[in-house]
Formats: sequence, C-alpha cells, structure tokens
Amino acid sequence: MLARPMAALAGLNGWRKMIATFLAGVAMGFTQAPWSLWPLFFVSLPIFFGLLGSTESKRGRFGVGWAFGLGYFCLALSWIVEPFMIDAARYGWMAPFALAGLAGGLALIWGVASSPRGGVLQVVAFLGLAELFRAYALTGFPWALMGQGWVETPVIQLVSVIGVHGVGLLTVLTGAILAGGNLRGLAVSGAMLAAMWGGGLWLGAGDFPDRETAFNVRIVQPNAAQQLKWLPEFQEMFFQRLLESTAAEGSVDMVIWPETAVNFLPDRRPDLLAEVAAAAHGADVVFGARHFQDGDWFNSLFVLDSQGEIAARYDKHHLVPFGEYLPLNDFANSIGWRALADVTALGFSEGDGPQTIETPSVPAFSPLICYEAVFPVYAEGSGKRPEFLLQITNDAWFGNLSGPYQHLAQARIRAIEQGLPLIRAANTGVSAIVNARGQVVAQLPLGVAGHLDGVLPAALVPTIYARTGDWLIFAVLGLLALATIRRPFRWGKWG
Repeated sequence: MLARPMAALAGLNGWRKMIATFLAGVAMGFTQAPWSLWPLFFVSLPIFFGLLGSTESKRGRFGVGWAFGLGYFCLALSWIVEPFMIDAARYGWMAPFALAGLAGGLALIWGVASSPRGGVLQVVAFLGLAELFRAYALTGFPWALMGQGWVETPVIQLVSVIGVHGVGLLTVLTGAILAGGNLRGLAVSGAMLAAMWGGGLWLGAGDFPDRETAFNVRIVQPNAAQQLKWLPEFQEMFFQRLLESTAAEGSVDMVIWPETAVNFLPDRRPDLLAEVAAAAHGADVVFGARHFQDGDWFNSLFVLDSQGEIAARYDKHHLVPFGEYLPLNDFANSIGWRALADVTALGFSEGDGPQTIETPSVPAFSPLICYEAVFPVYAEGSGKRPEFLLQITNDAWFGNLSGPYQHLAQARIRAIEQGLPLIRAANTGVSAIVNARGQVVAQLPLGVAGHLDGVLPAALVPTIYARTGDWLIFAVLGLLALATIRRPFRWGKWG
C-alpha cells in the first residue's frame, strides 16, 4: 500500500529531496495549535524517515534533518514575527531574520540528531534527546514540542505519566514504523496509535472530586493593545476598564488581572491600591506589575488583600532572553567589558525561583508569569503542593493567529502533568479556567474585553509525572541511544 510512494520518495535527490523534506516539516507544523491536525504526524514523519533512510552520507542526512526541522519550526514558530510588528516602522525589517534565525538554529539540533547512520531506532532516540536538549539547554525553549500536537485528543492525557517528551517519543516511533511502507508496519503503527488513544481515554476517565468549599474566581481581560497600553493618554482608560470589570455584579473570592496590568509601582501608590481593593468588594486581587528594588526591575505578581495591603509578591525568575534581559550582560561584567555591560544593562532581573503562595483568603497556588508556563518544572511550586496553578500573561505580543493558542495549549498541558486546575488571565486573551485534566471549563476569547466568573475546579492526586518529572523519559532515551549505538537496528533500506 505504502511501498510505491515510499519508493518514489527514495528516488529523490539533491534540491528535490530538500524541498520535499522541508514541505514535510511544514505539514507537521500544522499539528500544533491552533490547527491541531494530528493526523499529519503520520504523513510528515514517514516521509521524513523515508527520505532519511535513502540518504547515504552523514552530511546528506544532516541536511535532511535540518530541512525537516526548518519547515516545522518556520510554521510552528511563525508568531515570532509579531513582536517586531508592534512598532513595524522601526523593527519590522527584523521580523523575517528573527524567524529564519530561530527556525534555522533549532533545526540544527534536529540535523545533528539525524546524522548518525546507526538505524531507525537510533534516529528516534537521538531526536527524543534533541527535544530534551532544546527544552533545557541555554535556558531552554520547549515551545512546539511534538507531543504538544495531541492537545485536542485523549492522547494528551499520557503526559500525566510520561510527560510531553514521552508522548513525543511515541509519536516519532509510530511514524518511523509506518515509514517501512509495508502492511506489517501499518499494523504495528496502527496498534500503537490505538494503544496511545485508549490509554489516554482511560487516564482521562472518572469523575472529579468536589472541593470542600467552593472558591469563586473572576478573571479580568482588559484587551489593552500592546502599542497603546503604555502610552500616557491610554493608561487611565485601561486602568478604569480593569476597575469596572472587577466591580461587576456577582460575589467572588478572588479577582485576577493579567501580567503587567498596571503601569504604576504598587508599593509607591497606596491610593491606587485602595481603589483596586474597593472595586473588588472584599475579594483578594492578584495582578501583574513591575517592581523596583535595590536598583533592579522585576516582572512581578502581587496579591492584594481586602484592605488594600500587599499580602504577597512573586518575582518572575525565568526571563525571556533578548525580550526581558540581554544574556551578554553578566558575561561582559565577568571579563571586564564594563562599557558593553553598561550598554546592555536593560530589562528585568531574575526573581528567587519557583514558589507556592498562600494567604488567609486564597488557597495555595503556584504562580507562573507568561513564559514560565512552558516549563513543566515550575508548575510544582516549592514546599507545600499547591491547590492550583495561576498564570498571568500578556499575549498581546504574540498576535492573533497561532502564538496565543499555542501558549494556552502548553498551560493546559501543565495542568494535566500536575493533576492541578489552572487559572489563566491574559491581557488580550485567551483567558481561561482549566480543570486538572486540561479541559477548558470556561474562557474569554481572543481580542475581547470583559470578565469571566467561575468556580475553581478540584485538584486530583499527584500524577506519576509530578513525582518523576522528565527523569524517566530521559533514562529511557539514554538507554535506547546507547543500545542502538552498540547494536544498530537495521530495517529495510536503513543500514
């Protein structure tokens, strides 16, 4: 059934092979939100492995892996051009270079992983390790991991056991087996897909426990356009919009505003904090704002009690490279390049690390500011297990096509991994209440100003992944890589 098209692919060479591989990567990019076309895994991956298996030289195999990654990342990360378009007149020219540089750089990792000539299982293992590498190395960038493409299916429930990297490994392995181009491979890959689907259905089954006491939340979404929110003539308008939604009818226990919701420094404006507390009618208010202390700026989350006093503060600790800080700063200081350090000493400073916040009026929660929600390890908080995850973010930077939806998908995966509900307040959307199985209970769509009231869902027992993290899948991939190096697995034209 598949032998003829796979044989035709094997006959491609030169630039035709590179174009076919690039297009296969683009096709796999459509598995990510907002498209979520997961069947394309089993079109793109067999094409990739078929083209790779027909390539003899190490250099050629590197090129196939790089072209596949380039196509995938160019589509999946196309939102990266949006921040440059906020001020297009000054920075728009940089957008295509940013996308090409990021996609091409990440594709290098896939190229290296595809280079060895040890067999199909070795490439599967090395690709899995490559995804772990980009998730942790050089501050990490675990965006558009392959496993995230299953977020709209039952398969995503497997992350509660093996994490998103484990789901990615099963996906690549299933696609690689299908590339054999015979009925046996089709049967095995079909059985694997059925097992993944069935396992996800089983993990996602069952009723939720009820919370002992209902906890009502209100999410405020001001929909402040990024190019306007910091302009003096619009700041009062957006602040009043926040207050009006906060003071809307209905009794709630907590109100949540998004990242950098206000332009003032909270500890220096008690008068404005009093206005916020009055609008909340006795509810605690969680909001994002900048914080200045000892010469350093922080991107922070504040908890304001019913008396207008700051009850807790969390400073974002995993900052966005080149967005919130410049990596060259510490290096320039260390080697004595003071002039360069002075020029690049811009942006935010790091907070102390993950934490769990609990006040007399608010159950324990793990705060996540924007980018931090893409890292599984930060959802754990510190010390006492939180009762829920709380993400505040400003996705206005990401445009209206794919970025905000991919960010929401990753936040949903954090909920499944930990077995904890998640509350998400986004400046322009999508704001949402998510249960502990990653299902969106209620949401405010992108580009809408208003508020969303709901009840905090209950937490589940700690998951296997919450206890083991990525150590389990790292050990599996490491052993698989070592085993295939010692004894390569030959299959068809591989080897």
